[in-house]
Amino acid sequence: MRRLIIGMTGSTGAIIGVRMLEARKACEIASHPIISKWAQRTLEHETRYPVVTMAGLFADPQLAARRQFRVRRHPEMGDHAYCFPGFDLMDAPGDIVAPAPCVGADNDFVFRDLIGLSAAEYESYRGQGVFD
Repeated sequence: MRRLIIGMTGSTGAIIGVRMLEARKACEIASHPIISKWAQRTLEHETRYPVVTMAGLFADPQLAARRQFRVRRHPEMGDHAYCFPGFDLMDAPGDIVAPAPCVGADNDFVFRDLIGLSAAEYESYRGQGVFD
């Protein structure tokens, strides 16, 4: 898939950037818009398109009511907000039950149970710092 980077600096004519984003969507081209603070103000003033930031998503009352972001404590990163899937089934509600695992947290299971290293092989590799 082709990719397109669209930079918007804040000068007048924000609609041109909007049209480029709409055209790339129609042509199935992935885009990565880079929007300055001034461009954000221009877009909101000249078009009907608000620029949504992560802070805006966290403050959105609808997403808050749906509990879209679930905070879980990670042992190394501290509190972290995880984005819940876009749906929650009434008869089978889900949840994010734990934070992401730490790097290497499942080494024992992966290397011993899945790959089949013996206990002695695993300890030898661990002692050499292979898993660090």
